[in-house]
Amino acid sequence: MTQLKTMYPGVANSPDTFLVEGLTIDGTVMYVADGATFGEIPTLAVIGQAELAETVQITGKQSDGGYTIIRGVEGKRQAWAKATNVARNWTNKDYEALRSNITAINDGKVDKVSGKGLSTHDYTDAAKAKVDAIPPDPKYTDTVPDLTPYAKATDLSAEREERKADIVKVRSDHAADINSVRTAHATDMQSVKTDYAKDIQTAKDALTADINNVKTVHDADIKRLESQKLDKTDVINDLTTGGADKALSAEQGKTLFTYADNGKKSIADAIVGKGVDATKSDSFGVLADKISKIKTGYGVGDVLPEESVKVIERESAGPKKIWEYTGTDAVVLDVDSDGNVYCGNSSGKIHKISSSGNKVWTYSAPYSGSTYALDVGKDGYVYFGGQYSSLIKISKTGQYANRFNIGANVMSLAVDSDGYMYVGDSAKNFRLISPSGQELLKETGFGGERNSVTVKNSSFAYAGKDDNAIISFEYRKQISTLSWKNSIKPKALAWSPDGYLYMVRSNSSITKDGLRKGPSWQYYVDNLKSNTFAVGRDSSFAYAIGRTVIKRSSDLNKVFEFSGYTGDINSLAIDSNGDVLIGGSAGIAKVSMQESKNSYKIIK
Repeated sequence: MTQLKTMYPGVANSPDTFLVEGLTIDGTVMYVADGATFGEIPTLAVIGQAELAETVQITGKQSDGGYTIIRGVEGKRQAWAKATNVARNWTNKDYEALRSNITAINDGKVDKVSGKGLSTHDYTDAAKAKVDAIPPDPKYTDTVPDLTPYAKATDLSAEREERKADIVKVRSDHAADINSVRTAHATDMQSVKTDYAKDIQTAKDALTADINNVKTVHDADIKRLESQKLDKTDVINDLTTGGADKALSAEQGKTLFTYADNGKKSIADAIVGKGVDATKSDSFGVLADKISKIKTGYGVGDVLPEESVKVIERESAGPKKIWEYTGTDAVVLDVDSDGNVYCGNSSGKIHKISSSGNKVWTYSAPYSGSTYALDVGKDGYVYFGGQYSSLIKISKTGQYANRFNIGANVMSLAVDSDGYMYVGDSAKNFRLISPSGQELLKETGFGGERNSVTVKNSSFAYAGKDDNAIISFEYRKQISTLSWKNSIKPKALAWSPDGYLYMVRSNSSITKDGLRKGPSWQYYVDNLKSNTFAVGRDSSFAYAIGRTVIKRSSDLNKVFEFSGYTGDINSLAIDSNGDVLIGGSAGIAKVSMQESKNSYKIIK
């Protein structure tokens, strides 16, 4: 039977709904405002419109309201932003299934033949005659079968006699074989007994010889010992007389024991004096082991008397350089959640430095100039750009992943948690680019400043404009343009974890603004360089004045001031531990706030 293709029920007037959450390129669950528009499930749905649309198959509905889908049934599989239209439209797949099923049904049908139904009676005349010969009310005698071909009782008797004769013959044949085996076995047993008796006698003879030999040697040893028996004149009675043929008297042996016993007692008393238990009854081996356990100095956990300790160095609380990496200059920095530092330099190189200050890898960009913008995305990739008309995406292992054409130098960059890129360029354009490279938005009038774009997860984004305003986004859609008094241009922007927007402005001030919550404070810093500004995960922030780095808490209290960097400072970053990374012409330095501590020396 022909297998027909699945056809899905439609919905009158093809009503539409929209995505309430963005759908990634690999997503298999979508969330919509009104799932009733899909009708009966499973079914088909169309995401987007016109030639860019993607048809998906809806396979079921989850308990949280999400719809499980099979992607790319028709159209290109791609990422879709929140609020994109979704509808149960009549699709090309619906049409193809209908056309294919009609064709299959048409090709498989049976045409009617005049005078026949859907089958024929191919029944022979001979078979029909046998059936017709059966009486209307047949009896058993009418159908007695012919048993001629089967065996008769006389035949079975003859065959039974033949089987008896065969059995008698088999018994006769095997009787001779059994007798032969018995005779051979008896012969083998007699042979084994004879050989075993010979082996026993041989062993007895050998044992007798060994006993006689031992006796002979023993008698000789007794005679030798009797000839060596000491005479009374061979015994000495003092410990100073030598002689290899002399023996020590019992009285002098007693004296020698007393000396040894007193020596062990002295050793044991000395060990006890060093804090280890010992007695003279211990063997010399035990005493030697206890001597090895005597402490020759102080150990961990020992309490030292105050008069035995001298302070030789005092270290006050303050910032301290943890490590320094001088293998490159640094134009821009960022740090990941593990403390690894990523640096773009002035010659088209990207360096990855471990949290302990060691180089992990170097990536050569397709340009030889400076890298102005760099962001470590939450998707595990590193994004950067500079004196080049494209934005580059590489993995955290330093492998090329993608390139996005911008058309001008990349000046500022921020990547949200879903991999969407907010980019400001040197031509004063601001772009929103999807992970697949699609330009979703382009706004002119970007301020052109480094660090003047920032994002918070995938919900909010802000970018500084050339007309002293800020573009505001929610869920990747521009919702407003924010302006501040006095026409003060925003030069750097950064989100803090507590929900405030930090701004460095052209009047050399730093502002912490709650936007809908209202401003928190404004702080003025003379000679502040806008690109040397960073916000930490505890909402503390750091900035540079000349070659000095200052870190403050979110309520403006100074945490530390560090002046130990030897070059011009270009960029700052703060890691998850609150340590400050400094990048500039002298390389990269990591600075941490240290508590006060003393160094001691044991003098006795």
